[in-house]
Amino acid sequence: MPPSHRRTLLALSLVLAACGRDAGRPLAHRGFEPGMPDARFRETAGRVGPLDCGRFQVEGVSATTLCATSNAATGVRVVGTLGAPDSVVPYVVVQEPDSTGVAFAGLTRSWGAPDTLVATGRRWRRGRWIADADTADGRLTIWLTDTATQARIARHTLASERARRDTLPVRNEIAAVLDTIRRTSPAGAAMPATPDEVDTPPRVIACRQVEPPPALTGVQGRVRVIYVVDTAGRAEPPSIRVLEATRPGFMAPAIATISGCTFRPGRQRGRAVRVLVQQSVAFTGG
Repeated sequence: MPPSHRRTLLALSLVLAACGRDAGRPLAHRGFEPGMPDARFRETAGRVGPLDCGRFQVEGVSATTLCATSNAATGVRVVGTLGAPDSVVPYVVVQEPDSTGVAFAGLTRSWGAPDTLVATGRRWRRGRWIADADTADGRLTIWLTDTATQARIARHTLASERARRDTLPVRNEIAAVLDTIRRTSPAGAAMPATPDEVDTPPRVIACRQVEPPPALTGVQGRVRVIYVVDTAGRAEPPSIRVLEATRPGFMAPAIATISGCTFRPGRQRGRAVRVLVQQSVAFTGG
């Protein structure tokens, strides 16, 4: 084989070997990388500032502690998930100011072009390792992890966000609710009367409260609803609307409760009439 061919093959083998090594190596930033030993993370993070640690639990992730540190002077913040002292860190987040894009430009010089771009987010892959970066709001945020941990934490984060949203109260404008009731009334029917406009307002004969979902077992709450009691003594299904709810999760069981009630219909001059009623459905948490 000519010497020039041997040199070409040697160069190619070195390139392939380097690619193979890089494919299995996680990407690092500011000395942090996923899979780094717990002790090295603590030492590296300690150079940023004191660690503040708390309990962490995600199904399928061995880490049990979430530690964060920040530096007011540099604006750098680091978060990592830790386990036992001899374990490794599966998930690291590094944030820093980057209003000019200089820090992100450093990433592309070090890591090369990203494999995926979505809006301001980028993703680099190295085998099972992932590095995500986002440059929104003048800050560079980098997530360093492996594919399995990233998927588990993403599911956990989504579930946490949903749970948090379910703690927020719901309020609807009564004018909009009344307009909806007006539009969903039977064809040709007049707007129902209010209890003050009739001789005898509707009265509940029987109601069976529907239980809230398991996630709200033991939680107290209240839903204020508005609905039309028809001349047969039932709540007109399209008219049952929520005005207020302490949690969204209580809305469906409150509506189902009202749907199953029977009433003595309201009467005006001895005749049964449709009446618009407001009522609160309480959940005691018992």
